[in-house]
Amino acid sequence: MISAFNSTLGSELARSWAARLTGTPLAFWGLGAAAYAWRFGLEDAQARFLALPAPLQAALLLAAPLLIVASDGLARRLDRHILRWLEGYWPEMPPFTWLARWGRKRHQQRYQRLEAEWQQLQHVFQQGRLHDPGTRLRLSHLEALLHAYPDDPTHMTLPTQLGLRLRAAETRPLLRYGLDGVICWPALWMVLPEQARQDVAAAWGDLSGTARLVFWALLGMVWGTWAWWALPVALGLAWAGYRLALEATDVFATQVETTFAVHRFALYDALGLQRPTTAEEERQLGAALTAHLWQGTSFPLYAPSDKKQA
Repeated sequence: MISAFNSTLGSELARSWAARLTGTPLAFWGLGAAAYAWRFGLEDAQARFLALPAPLQAALLLAAPLLIVASDGLARRLDRHILRWLEGYWPEMPPFTWLARWGRKRHQQRYQRLEAEWQQLQHVFQQGRLHDPGTRLRLSHLEALLHAYPDDPTHMTLPTQLGLRLRAAETRPLLRYGLDGVICWPALWMVLPEQARQDVAAAWGDLSGTARLVFWALLGMVWGTWAWWALPVALGLAWAGYRLALEATDVFATQVETTFAVHRFALYDALGLQRPTTAEEERQLGAALTAHLWQGTSFPLYAPSDKKQA
């Protein structure tokens, strides 16, 4: 989903120079400057700078904002790779295999606990014996927590919560409508109305921005070689950034799911195909549409759409 969405968004998420100069790269380089001053002393840094020739001083002053903008541009080029790491797509080698195995087992066990508690409370609710407001609130909270996991437990193969939430958004259209979320997204994006594109793009911008915050924070650990306090500061920022990324993931995943729920028939209309009339027929035709987009197969189950009914 990440690579498919990233390839279709294009320049709609371009940022201004002002935004790039005041974003997380500035905090990264600012942390490095503070660590350098801590290690070597502010007066020493000033003396070294003033000892340089005037043209070189001017060049360094001009190069500073260019360095920030260039590093920000490089990080944006890495958006897809950063998010895939946060999702849990790690190399098949120790210690990543051990971490992935532990993460998958942990999330599967948590899902089973939440599912068992939800089943118990749902049974009580269906019998009309759930009168306590606190318990009703717990039931609603459990439903929200379970929604962050894929509907089919066999798809719970990623070790991070962020990865599972995006996997749920990818697989839910397939289970409900027969449309593979990854394959169909580029085509669906092309037929979305402008407001829907703007809403999804805004959610994507928040998600990729928080992911870059985690990236810059972890990269900031390098300044720990100059100042010991830079390490806990960087780790704290990385933890906070990941929490923000989880919230942004929920918003983005909800936008993707809602987009399929509301606008999926635009795919049938754009291809001149008859819309399905039942849920079972939609899953069959959705699978055929997915195969056509991915493999170029024909539509044996389809009939040309009636333009008057579209």
